[in-house]
Amino acid sequence: MDILMSNFSRILVALVFFMPAMSFAQTSPVAEVGRAQELMDSHRKFSDQLTSDDGRVLIRHIVVSGFVLKDKQRLESLLRSYQNKRLSQQQIQDIINTLKSFYLEAGYADLVDIDYTVEKDKLSINIFLTSR
Repeated sequence: MDILMSNFSRILVALVFFMPAMSFAQTSPVAEVGRAQELMDSHRKFSDQLTSDDGRVLIRHIVVSGFVLKDKQRLESLLRSYQNKRLSQQQIQDIINTLKSFYLEAGYADLVDIDYTVEKDKLSINIFLTSR
């Protein structure tokens, strides 16, 4: 028992002695401001890549969710030509109109509502089946 207490005491003394030397790295406020500025510049460059001067948005991915018809291959082929391009608001509206025509041909005239959002480089399209 004395040996156990003796070892415990040594460990405790060692911890107390070396504890002040073990501190977490701290950064100065100047370094934190510099890092914040670096992150903001990086975000600005990324945003500039996505949106051009003429308001076009780089769309890398188009995701369709909700009431999706079984003919996914045709749907993908309709949307493929729009991916990885800078699109204007009118071109995005053209995509929505193309989807409405696709559903009209499938017999769902005036039975779907389509909305969309653009987040970063992704166009998310949601198709709702309505009860008109």
